[in-house]
Amino acid sequence: MPKTLQFCKKYILRSKIEFNNLINNGKAVNVFPFYIKYIVSSSTEQTYRLKIAFSVRKKSFKKAVIRNRIRRMVREAVRLNKQIIESKAIQTNKSIHLLIVYNSSTITNYQEIEKQLIISFEKLADKINM
Repeated sequence: MPKTLQFCKKYILRSKIEFNNLINNGKAVNVFPFYIKYIVSSSTEQTYRLKIAFSVRKKSFKKAVIRNRIRRMVREAVRLNKQIIESKAIQTNKSIHLLIVYNSSTITNYQEIEKQLIISFEKLADKINM
């Protein structure tokens, strides 16, 4: 598998300090059905400039099976299209932390999720470039 298509553990936002910083100080992009909170900072490390956390609202989907299925579909769409954001991070020498929240109350198919995620990533890339 090519290295650019991997989604290994180093891409996942796990640090509680970084997560709280993202929640409190992050900016937002809203493209239905996603609400993406992001924070951009200067980076000294050369690899894994992108850290991502995923969330599906329990209020919308009571069953964990459904929330996990949506989370897996979103994670797969991110895995295939993360180079849109990652290339921007490498060009600007920045580190980007994302929180991707699935905000819809209905389940959509994978193609729609991927299409909307690409649109939101392009919108986010434009904001990062500023």
